[in-house]
Amino acid sequence: MRILIGILLFMTLIACSNKRADKANVNLADNRKSIAIPDLSVIDSKFPLILSAVNFKDSNNIIHLNDGINSKLEQTKKDYYFKDCSGDSAQTYFSIKDTYINTIRLRDSLQTVFVIIFRHMPDGLINSKILLCNNISKQFNSKTLDFNIHALYDFDSGRLKPTNLKEQFKIIAPEIELMKNKESGMNSFKFTRLYHNGTANAIETTSIKVTENRIDTIDFKRKWLK
Repeated sequence: MRILIGILLFMTLIACSNKRADKANVNLADNRKSIAIPDLSVIDSKFPLILSAVNFKDSNNIIHLNDGINSKLEQTKKDYYFKDCSGDSAQTYFSIKDTYINTIRLRDSLQTVFVIIFRHMPDGLINSKILLCNNISKQFNSKTLDFNIHALYDFDSGRLKPTNLKEQFKIIAPEIELMKNKESGMNSFKFTRLYHNGTANAIETTSIKVTENRIDTIDFKRKWLK
């Protein structure tokens, strides 16, 4: 009898624990939905992209997008705040406004590239997320790419400014380039960044191609700098 009572009590505790966990997950989801996010501004730009040349304050380059695209961009901002920066719904130590800088749109004939630029908190280093949207299907690729540019740029007075490392190594290559293949008719995207681990530096270039909902890396190079 005691064993039976013990089993029933154990099952009751598990059920209560699961309910509390489910309730916590629901509350977290509700908090994420209700959190105030900064105004979404998207700057229209062209390939090749040199981030230091983009003027975020120029209202002539600001574009307005449909609700579906805006929703995807806003969700990416929330995900970065909660997941990458471990932010909380009360915005206790830093707010979501502290993490988001701006969004840049680059259009190809087949794909649209959205570069969402963030200030990682609490260290303030610059990072970005890359979203790819098919112009024909109007659907976003399921993958969100991480493009860390903290060694290339700082954010100051509303602009991305080259770091001392970028100037020291005379890195002038665009951050994102559109590479056209005349034979296949398929375009690829080339990303260039400065890898910095505190002691060593290298220029990293990654080329990707997008086919339907698939992203493939077709080339990766790392050139160490002295």
